[in-house]
Amino acid sequence: MNHSNIARAFGFQVSLGSVLESIYPYAPVYRLNNARGDWIMKRTQKPLARGRAVVAWTKALAAQGIPVVTPARGFGENPRAFHTRDKLDEVWIVYPFIAGNAYAGDSLEIGAAGDLLGRIHATGVHADYGLKRSETVVAIESAEIEQDLEGILKHIYAFHPEVAAAAKTTLSERAHRYFQRALPTLLDARLPQSNCSWDYKASNLIYPTHTTPVLVDADNAGRIPRAYDLAIAALLFHNEGMGACRVFTPSEWAAFLEGYFRHVQLTKEERLTWNDLLLCAWIDEALWLLRDDQQGWADMRQSQMLLSLLLTDLSTLALPA
Repeated sequence: MNHSNIARAFGFQVSLGSVLESIYPYAPVYRLNNARGDWIMKRTQKPLARGRAVVAWTKALAAQGIPVVTPARGFGENPRAFHTRDKLDEVWIVYPFIAGNAYAGDSLEIGAAGDLLGRIHATGVHADYGLKRSETVVAIESAEIEQDLEGILKHIYAFHPEVAAAAKTTLSERAHRYFQRALPTLLDARLPQSNCSWDYKASNLIYPTHTTPVLVDADNAGRIPRAYDLAIAALLFHNEGMGACRVFTPSEWAAFLEGYFRHVQLTKEERLTWNDLLLCAWIDEALWLLRDDQQGWADMRQSQMLLSLLLTDLSTLALPA
């Protein structure tokens, strides 16, 4: 279905035959306007019940004073399912456009981001709102990992052959440790669950003020171990060209955790399994990015993030004693 048709279905005045231009390079996200203001139209989770679950969760957060975007009023059914040419449903949603600054990477912004994640993890933990669930970490099959490793090394040889030896060693060692220790440990663990964005990174935050970010994209939300969500944020917070285009430094990570720990105290088991959580998050979330982001490998800024994600010693993201 033409995305301009979706915009018209929500009531936007978009001329027939026009092609909307996404403001986001990785998915269709459109900034639209009408007499009432500026809006963001994008996809959310499908089926519609899952999209509605995300809405229920974000509205519950907002009711508790958590700064997170919620669906805009005045657009009829929102979110709404649309049939595609393949007779599959896509679920689209309209949000208010949130004015503010993008993340720049200073310690105040980092601490405020950690504070917001802590507030999210600490709020409404006893209700799941119908969100998708994962009782533990996402387990990745060995065949898929082998394909990822091959694809990553192809990118390395093409764009950064000088680090090929280090990349081979890192990939081999982490895959081995994943299967021998980290995954078996976490599959047996039952860590505290929370409702999480499952995609908490700087590109999904807007700062109306320097120390008060708003989560403007919660559409990947799910109910997962909160420490797993924290580990994913630790690894990917600077993805998509945000900040310094690298994994957190130890001092930045300390600032993030200082904000986070104002609201959440990790359990003994979460602390004991933290290194395994980091590795499982790296295998689950980093490998596919390193393999699939061919355009990023060719980009000067994003390639620095990818190299950092690949080669940085994960111990730099340790928890304080």
